[in-house]
Amino acid sequence: MGKYATGTDFYCYNATATSSVSCGADIAPNSLTIKPNVAPVTYKNIGAMFTMAKNMSANPDGATGGNAVTNNLSTNTMNLTNLSQTRMLKDADWGAVVYLSTSDYGALGAGNAKVYNNGYYNSAATANSATIWQYQTGCGPVATGSDSYNTTCNAYYTEIGQTASTTGNTSGVYDMAGGVWEYAMANRNNTSDATYMATMPSAKYFNNYTVPPFGTQPIGSDSNEYYFNFDICAYETCGGHANYETITVQSASLLAQSWGGDYSRSVDSSGPWAYRGGRSSDGSNAGLFAVYRNTGNVSFSFGFRVLQSAF
Repeated sequence: MGKYATGTDFYCYNATATSSVSCGADIAPNSLTIKPNVAPVTYKNIGAMFTMAKNMSANPDGATGGNAVTNNLSTNTMNLTNLSQTRMLKDADWGAVVYLSTSDYGALGAGNAKVYNNGYYNSAATANSATIWQYQTGCGPVATGSDSYNTTCNAYYTEIGQTASTTGNTSGVYDMAGGVWEYAMANRNNTSDATYMATMPSAKYFNNYTVPPFGTQPIGSDSNEYYFNFDICAYETCGGHANYETITVQSASLLAQSWGGDYSRSVDSSGPWAYRGGRSSDGSNAGLFAVYRNTGNVSFSFGFRVLQSAF
């Protein structure tokens, strides 16, 4: 899995291009990075994110799905000769990493209280700024043990910065709590959209929460579907996805009832796509176990993560 949220050496978060390689709907593979101290790629719909993630590899498999991204090339330009296949992460991938963080090999297993947020957030950043970033990869909390946010970036290698790693040291994965929300390839009932995900990819590329059993509240239930779907996300339907297994109550009925007080809303009919981790400005409701839902649309606070895979 990418050690940091997918980033870029330039920054923008609206749809107006400032140069031939920046902003707009398109980012070429050679403008994408997975490294600290850069701006995360945002303001792309989920279909464009999926396409960009696939096209970072040396040998894109040509699988259908996603949205056209004009500047993306059919061959890799990042000299990633050993990166044979890439894709956008799924809920199951997110769950695997955050569960490892609770094991003897992770930050929580090592006795740390939690994995702290990437707390960097600059509300003064203006659209298409080349120098002032609204979010930044590889930052730790703004102070020891803090869930606050401001323009302080304690870098990943500092003592404070390492508390934002899934292992509690520089060997771990960063930006999984705070920073930007990260879209996951996790979808309610194989639902595509002409704008946000023009064509659904092969089933292996996303976790499909089918209806039924999801979206089938008992007659007379006053529970919102996003809570109902969260509650029934048990081992048989989505085991290991860090959804129901991480609930702090018997049945979710409030916004933040995942472990650590993190957000706890599953996909539903109005928001068929999942995103994870929370953003810096969500404070204590952001975290490894935060999950929410959306249409797949664009936002300056929605990013994505790439991983290498056998498919």
